Amino acid sequence: MNLTVKSAVLAALALGASGVASAVDISTVAAGNVLYSSGSTAIDPVLTDYFINSTTNAAICAGSIDVYSSTVTPKFTAIACTANTSTTGLAANTNIAIIKEDNAGSLNGIQGVQGVTFAGSPYTTGGLQFPTVSQLANSATFCTTSAKAAGSGLAAYTLHTCGTATTAAKVTPALGFADVEAALFGVSATAPVALTATQTVIVPFAPAVSLGLYHALQAVQGKTVGSELVADMPSLPRSVLHGIYSGQVNSWANVQGTSGNAVSAQSVQFGILSSGATVAGTVWNGTTTATGLTTAPSALPSSASVYLCRRGATSGTEKASEWFYDDTGCASVAPYGFVAPSTTITTTLCATVATDGCSWTTSIAAVNPISFPGNGTGDLLDCLVGNDQAGHFAVGFASIDNAPGGPSGQQSKTARQNWRYIRIDGVVPSVENTAAGKWDYFAQSFAYAAPSTVTWAATGNAATLLTAITKGGGATPVSMGSPAAVAAVNAGKKWYSDAAKTVSLFNGGAVVIPGTLNGTATAAPNAASASAATFATNPVSTVFKAKAGAVNNCLRPIVYSTTTTVGSPAYATP
Repeated sequence: MNLTVKSAVLAALALGASGVASAVDISTVAAGNVLYSSGSTAIDPVLTDYFINSTTNAAICAGSIDVYSSTVTPKFTAIACTANTSTTGLAANTNIAIIKEDNAGSLNGIQGVQGVTFAGSPYTTGGLQFPTVSQLANSATFCTTSAKAAGSGLAAYTLHTCGTATTAAKVTPALGFADVEAALFGVSATAPVALTATQTVIVPFAPAVSLGLYHALQAVQGKTVGSELVADMPSLPRSVLHGIYSGQVNSWANVQGTSGNAVSAQSVQFGILSSGATVAGTVWNGTTTATGLTTAPSALPSSASVYLCRRGATSGTEKASEWFYDDTGCASVAPYGFVAPSTTITTTLCATVATDGCSWTTSIAAVNPISFPGNGTGDLLDCLVGNDQAGHFAVGFASIDNAPGGPSGQQSKTARQNWRYIRIDGVVPSVENTAAGKWDYFAQSFAYAAPSTVTWAATGNAATLLTAITKGGGATPVSMGSPAAVAAVNAGKKWYSDAAKTVSLFNGGAVVIPGTLNGTATAAPNAASASAATFATNPVSTVFKAKAGAVNNCLRPIVYSTTTTVGSPAYATP
């Protein structure tokens, strides 16, 4: 996920109550207190929530918090705040900041931290694109500012949405994140620079579809079209999704319900929020993208083609999806592979289409690419919505810490609301089902830190902050991957089926890696009889992707311990 993803991250954070955080101007934070990071955009929601969650002993920040989000190159996510002494070990009243570039994916979190030049790297001598911090002073020149009230599990903060590009600054980051290990990219984490690898969290992924397609799938599966109830969440078989992503299934006319009714033949609402509100210029009416409507008419799609919203080759989300659906990168023979990016995306529109992917823009939308590679999760989600506006049925994938639209109300970016998650083989994508071993579509993620021997290694307060982020899961105070921190993150990742937020649809977020994490014992998984409330406070998985201590995301999920109680835990969703 990419900085565009940051918008998705922040949308999930804006949960609204009352109270406004005062400001920590990132441009005034001492240079030695700023940690530069890179890589996976899928980890952005977890990383951001770890800084700003409201659990005193499970948050990096205390007091004033400012969050920065940019959707223009150089894309980035940044948090500036007064450090929480109990979790960081820093002196009281110390202002700190983390700036994470979001211009591509997980490979930037590995080779970018090694300071080497690689495919998709913007510079010929190492380094990645970061914002010029001095330009991010609290003014309206580059960013607009708004107050975000405290929400479930989250502290109040000031949000800076940066829609004007700052001058790109070349920086080699000291810390990187990757959804999967370096081997799945065919690179080394030990050469030419030996990075320190630590595990972070388990990140579940799920298929995501444009809203019109969601309604059409509901129609052919006999569900209530337009319903947000979990019972009406449609499903596709893993085999069909494999066929779609590999290009073997390229027409919705060939995807049919039990009565033989084709998905492409369904007349449904496009681009309409479940609350009944529309966004001007985003509603497909069967002929064109209509504006100024208060309700959306039912309409047939403009094409039966399957439109694919995927990621670029540097993405860990892409690698995890290629493995899950096709065994690409894991099996000795993976005969199909994912559909390549469309040739309609020329180098004049996106120079790094085959590596980093592209930012979704109106220029990209105009060429109607059958297979669009987003350079971040936010771009992938924008692709789903953009196709919905054109009357296309589009499918993609995202980590479930990203909020869809609808009555859950957690997707605050209006232009990114018209998509939904779907089931696979009837199973709901949720953190509970992942922890229960019922949802296999996840990755065990990593943080990679530069060694002290290189000139760009973190030092001083920045090094202390890096240690706080990457220390063992069971350490005291808690780390990013500990049960307490993840529980606080997940508190703000609940999708509801009603506007009053009383009927839970499913729970998104992350899951804690069971067993010994980075050499430190973590909490054990819950018993099968545990309640949802118990799981919420101890979101530890019963399955993981490690064997003999070595993480291998190519593994099918395995039970953490032979003594672990297995079955159908009460905390699992339908």
